[in-house]
This record gives sequence, C-alpha cells and structure tokens, in this order.
Amino acid sequence: MANPTTAFGYPLRLPSLSSLLMLILLAVLLTACAVTPEPLTNDELTLQAEEDIDRLFIDTEPLSETEVLTLPRAIARALKYNLDHRVKMMEQALALNRFDVDKFDLLPKLVAQAGYHSRSEYRASRNTLLSGGDRDSEPSYSSERKTTTSELTSSWNILDFGISYYTAQQSADRALIAAERRRKVLHNLIQEIFFSYWRVVAYQQLRDEIRKTVELAETEFSNADAEIQERLTDPLQALRYQKMLLENIRKLENIEQELSSAHIDLAALINVEPGTNIRVATPELGNLQIPEWDMPLDHMEELAFHNNPDIRERSYQSRIAVKETRKAILSMLPGITLTNANKYDSNDLLESNHWYEWSTKLTWNVFNILKAPARIEHAETGEKLTEMQRLALRMAVLAQVHVA
Repeated sequence: MANPTTAFGYPLRLPSLSSLLMLILLAVLLTACAVTPEPLTNDELTLQAEEDIDRLFIDTEPLSETEVLTLPRAIARALKYNLDHRVKMMEQALALNRFDVDKFDLLPKLVAQAGYHSRSEYRASRNTLLSGGDRDSEPSYSSERKTTTSELTSSWNILDFGISYYTAQQSADRALIAAERRRKVLHNLIQEIFFSYWRVVAYQQLRDEIRKTVELAETEFSNADAEIQERLTDPLQALRYQKMLLENIRKLENIEQELSSAHIDLAALINVEPGTNIRVATPELGNLQIPEWDMPLDHMEELAFHNNPDIRERSYQSRIAVKETRKAILSMLPGITLTNANKYDSNDLLESNHWYEWSTKLTWNVFNILKAPARIEHAETGEKLTEMQRLALRMAVLAQVHVA
C-alpha cells in the first residue's frame, strides 16, 4: 500500500506558512485592485428621487379641501410632521443609543473560545541533558495529533474602566445636547409657523384689494397718458403723476409677490405638498391685543440665560471638555488587568483536562509621560475655548433681550 505522504515515489511537501501568507496577501491585493468607483447612474438617481418624493408625505395626514387651518392646528401639524423636527428627534434617539452602547464598555470582557487542532505528525521530541550527553534513543510526545480546546476568559482593565466611565459621561452630555438642539428647532419652528400663518392671513385679506388697487392705478396711468397725448394737462405734471403710479404699482406687486409665497412656506412647515390650497382661519380683529409684559429687564435676562438652548449646549460642551482633560490625565497611569479563565483540552495525555487560571498584569506605556503635557495642554485649551464661546453667546443673548 502506498504511503499517503508520498506520490510517485517522492515525498509530499506541504506549503510553508510564509508561502501561504504570501498567497493570501496576493489575493487580497488583487481584490483591492479590482474595486473601482461606481457613480450613481441617471436611472438610479431618478428612481431614488421618485422613492423619496413618495416617502415625503407617506405618513402625513393630508389636508381636506374644506378644512380651514387654525393657528393651533398648524402648530400641532408642524410638531408632528415637520421633517426638520423629525431629523432632530432621530439625532436625539441616536445620541441616547450611543450612550447605551458606551455604558457596556464599563463591563469586564468575557470571551468564549473553542478550537480544533490537527497535525499531520505527532509533536515528538528527544530530550537532552543541559550538562550535555546523548539524546534519548526514542522520541516521546505529550500531545495528541488531534485535540479540541475551549476556554471562557474574563478580564478587567482598571484603566480602561476609568476611561470608559468618562466616555460614558461624555455620551450622556451629548445626548443632552441633542435634546437641546431639538428644543431649539421646536422654538424656531413655532416662530416660523406664526410668521408664515400671519402672512397667509394677510394675503387672504389683502389679495383682492391689492389687485383692485393695481387695476385702478393702471387705469389712472392710461388716463394720464391719454391726457398727455390730447394735451389736456401739463405734460410735466402728468409724467410726475405717472411716475408716482408706477412706483405704487411696483410696491403693491412686490407686496403681493412676497405674501403669495407664504402658502408654500406654510406647506413646507406642516409637511403638505407645495401645491395644496391652504385656507387659514382669519381671527377677528377685535380679539387681537398687544401682550403686556409686566416683567423687569433683569428677570428677562435671567430667564434668557436659563432657558436658551444654545447656552445650555455650550454648558454641556464645557462639561465634555473637562472630562476630556480628566481622560488625558488618566491615560498617563499604568493599567492593571485582572484575568480569570476556565479552560479545557481534550488531550488524553494531560493529567487534568480541565483547569482554571488567574493572572494579574501591569502595563504602562512609558512614552505616555512624554506626550502627557501636550495632551493635557490641548484638553485645557479646549476647556478655555468652550468657556469663551459660552461667554460670547451670553453676550449675544443679552443683546437680543435688550433689542426685543
């Protein structure tokens, strides 16, 4: 019977590890060279645009033709369907998810491994005394050719725990920043709803009057032109009159053009199709009253500093910068790793196939001491920058309060 390790009388040679690695590296390089940029085609862009247009209003309640939109109803629709608000909601949810993920970094690592090992030959060896002498006449081995192993290892690095603790706190602050940005979008959205709604009201009230006035001015312009042609009036006086009429017509047309776009702006805010005919409820003029502010100026400043979302965001940014400095200081310290392992080996030649291991390891990158001053200075500069940005923002808010 032929020896399985020979072929045609010659021994079989398995490829060396270096040759195998070179083949794998060559295959990876060839695969990388085969990748080329593929821009989107016109058909793909068209299909994507059609799908996006269908998704814009898929979850939006349409306005009925007979519905008269009130101001509270417009605000409610904007809070529910506005796309910018939805984006901020998703950003806040993403920040909260990031915080939940970072909290798991505080836990120790628990790694389960299982393996199968096989050799073509036994790992046999001959022993020789350190003082010299002949080797053993017969080789011996202490491991089977085929074995299975498994282990469950838990490890905890104290330095990584400290850094992960501050990272989780930073993620919590970023989640609060996302909430403040969403609150800012809500404030701006409500203001834009008020502005667009009253523009639509003004357009509904003034549209017919503006058009009648423009028609009347155009008629007067034609009459003045006829008087000039028939020499019934002073030409210079008539031309001045026509100039005044043209200026008034241009002003009225500009007003109508500016107000006519209010429907489009309001439709975008409440997320309905731009061509939708939006009718808004016109409040009675007798019910409109100018609000009275019985509040001292210093109290207004205090409320603005307390409630402004931009100032709150800068405060959270300051806390993030402080924690970044603490992380830089903490990274200078050595790391202690505690390890506990439960291992198994099917090798029948072992006295014990199942055993436990415990270890403690101290690691310290000495070069961290050299770069520590630069890292700490960089982190402290970030603290000063966020502090100065917050002060500049407070000054801007203070000016807004006094102007308002």
